[in-house]
Amino acid sequence: MKTRIKNSKEITKTPLDDNEEEKVFHQAITRYQIKNNLEEREIANKLGLDKNTAARLLRGYIENFSLDSLIGYVEKLRLPLQDKV
Repeated sequence: MKTRIKNSKEITKTPLDDNEEEKVFHQAITRYQIKNNLEEREIANKLGLDKNTAARLLRGYIENFSLDSLIGYVEKLRLPLQDKV
C-alpha cells in the first residue's frame, strides 16, 4: 500500500485514493452486490473473476484494475454506464 506525507506525518493510502472514474465504477459494482444480496463468489462468477480478485475489487483495491476492465465489469452486470461517470 502506498503512503503519502501530510503535515510531516506519514499517512497510509486508503484503498479508494484512486482515480475518480474508477471509484464510480467500483461503487456501482459494490452497490449492485449489496442490492442483490450477493456473496463475493457470486460476484466473481458473474464477472468471470476468481474469488480473491473479486474480493480485492469489492474492497476497493482498484489500483490494479484498468478503467477498461472496470467498465467491462459494469457492462457484464448490465448496469447503465451513462449514470456512472
